[in-house]
Amino acid sequence: MIIENVVTVFSLFGNRVYFTQMDIELLKSIYDIDVEISRKIDKEKVRNERDWFLDHLKNQTLILLPPLVLSDRGKVIIREDSWELPSENKLFILSGQEKILGLEAALQYLKNKKEWAEQESKPRVVKRVERMIEKLYKLPITLQVYLEYSLEQEWKCYCNLNTQRRTIHAGVKMQYDQQNEFTIFTRRMAKKLEHRMEIDHKLARVRNESSALTSLSIMNKCTYAMWKGDLVAKETKMNNREISSSRQEGLTEEFYMVWLDIFPAKGYNRELYVSGLAGIQIALAYTVFLLTKDEHMPYHMAIQKLLTLKSSCTWKHSDPLFTHLFDNSTGRIKKHHTKGSIQETARRFIARITEEVQ
Repeated sequence: MIIENVVTVFSLFGNRVYFTQMDIELLKSIYDIDVEISRKIDKEKVRNERDWFLDHLKNQTLILLPPLVLSDRGKVIIREDSWELPSENKLFILSGQEKILGLEAALQYLKNKKEWAEQESKPRVVKRVERMIEKLYKLPITLQVYLEYSLEQEWKCYCNLNTQRRTIHAGVKMQYDQQNEFTIFTRRMAKKLEHRMEIDHKLARVRNESSALTSLSIMNKCTYAMWKGDLVAKETKMNNREISSSRQEGLTEEFYMVWLDIFPAKGYNRELYVSGLAGIQIALAYTVFLLTKDEHMPYHMAIQKLLTLKSSCTWKHSDPLFTHLFDNSTGRIKKHHTKGSIQETARRFIARITEEVQ
């Protein structure tokens, strides 16, 4: 196959490489995934990528794709005004396999939806879906192609790109992630609360000397704990069929306003109080979840129950509520943010709340 596209070959870390662009239809005909080099395809990741494309189409936001990294295995022929991949040869993906499979899955999903809309005589839906399909077909996909890579070089490149890549800093992810619904929700809540409490938008954990009461990252974990009972933050969808998103926002705002009522005036002072520590804040959110799950309380009632802690907890490191975390040598609590510690702290909160009610 001859592709009419001028490319410039250059050297990258001693390897010959070139960049080019094409749409998904052309790419589908020339790429492959070598299971001997790549890991087994992660179906959950493919579904997440599919949903990412569909969400961007639904919200009419710009779709920006990182370059796919491929190897030609010495088969590409570079000419002055084109490049050629002889028939029956393929470019092999080294990075971006789930992304491109997610794009194909999004297209298939939209085609199925269009077929359904046609059968149900829904012309408006048909037109809207057709526009989405057209956008995906016209989406420019950038390829970074390594020339004359050996299988050993492919394997090393794959490992470097897929297993040694640094994780994005949590603070950066909280500011810019457009895929995770919990993260997007948390940013909206922080915007609402910015005039009522100081929130650190950059750091995953707030430093002891900071005057911020909490951070975006901690609030995000509170969102997971309060609405899903999830203390490891695995999910990306907030799906809650019983409570609307607007009601969730209202209840979450109410939760944070309770903080301001039950915490000391200088609750951000982590030397004196535990109220500014991640594990304590997440445990409060988890307490709300457990009260709704185990005690069958409505969320509003569960949140209001936290108010009983105002008079029954000093929020000092030495308060009896936190003996399971207290370190006598330092006079402060430690390891408050582990899953087991959060679960135990929430259990103690519930026990204290129950005592106060009785």
